[in-house]
Amino acid sequence: MRRPRPGGGPLRLSAEGGAEEADPAVYASALHAWLAAGKSPGELVGRGLTVRTGTVAHRVAVTAAD
Repeated sequence: MRRPRPGGGPLRLSAEGGAEEADPAVYASALHAWLAAGKSPGELVGRGLTVRTGTVAHRVAVTAAD
């Protein structure tokens, strides 16, 4: 799997494994928080992230967009 270059590149965020989807803005907000904390987007590619809305945990796949 291709990793984004250090300067960044387009990323695709999507719900994993047929999970109930949240508003896509929630996924983007979680990514923004990750980046604002000084973390690398490359760490998320292939690993993904978990977004919690209320009592529901949403697994979000993060891939490099072509």
